[in-house]
Amino acid sequence: MTQRIANNYQYSVHSFSETGPVRTSNEDSTLICYPEENTVFAIVADGIGGRNAGEVASNIACTAAREYITAYYSQRNVLRMLTQMMQHLHQTIQQAAGKNNALEGMGTTATAIFIRQQIAGYAHIGDSRLYHWRNGLLLQCTKDDTLVSQMLKEGLINASEAMDHPKSNVLTQSLGAGEHITPQISTGIPVKIGDRFFLCTDGVYNILQQDELKLLMQIQHTKRLAESVKQICLQRIASDNFSGIIIQVDEIQ
Repeated sequence: MTQRIANNYQYSVHSFSETGPVRTSNEDSTLICYPEENTVFAIVADGIGGRNAGEVASNIACTAAREYITAYYSQRNVLRMLTQMMQHLHQTIQQAAGKNNALEGMGTTATAIFIRQQIAGYAHIGDSRLYHWRNGLLLQCTKDDTLVSQMLKEGLINASEAMDHPKSNVLTQSLGAGEHITPQISTGIPVKIGDRFFLCTDGVYNILQQDELKLLMQIQHTKRLAESVKQICLQRIASDNFSGIIIQVDEIQ
């Protein structure tokens, strides 16, 4: 467990990243860093691509994000900073792929949160997710960049058909793929004592429905919560890698 103090707030953070019982390698990556005492940054990434390219792409995203945030976290305009960060990650992955034929076509999802002075912002592309839990309510902040989500929005399929659609894993956007990206960026979110933020890859929410996650969020300690999510994914024989980061906001006693 890692804690950082921000005024009268205390951030408790736990993460996990598992290959799972079916896959032979882990293409997920996670990162947590604290550029200064009042600031927390976290990101989850789920790599895509043949051979080991997905693992490389997700690692590049997390490493480049750490370098970018460390250099620019103090910028006042958080919206611009997060937007430019995502474009930087996109270009960095593309440049790496261009130098190595074995990495051609690699990409990754990326969902990140940035908290400074009790104000949060997030950046997102792909189908990893950010959830915000407050006062017993669980909100999915991000929208999945998937073909099925697009079809659902356009009314081509209904919610029931979307649940088990054969193309549920087809992404419409990811870092490293395509010339241009349009990440989801949101800023100015007030952070309150008792809040929890949960970032995860699709390997988690494909196993745990939102109602189940909502119940699990009632577990008092972040370490126990992380371990509970891990154990359920393992018990249900998750077919994919699964990773998550939990950030809890407590008052200093």
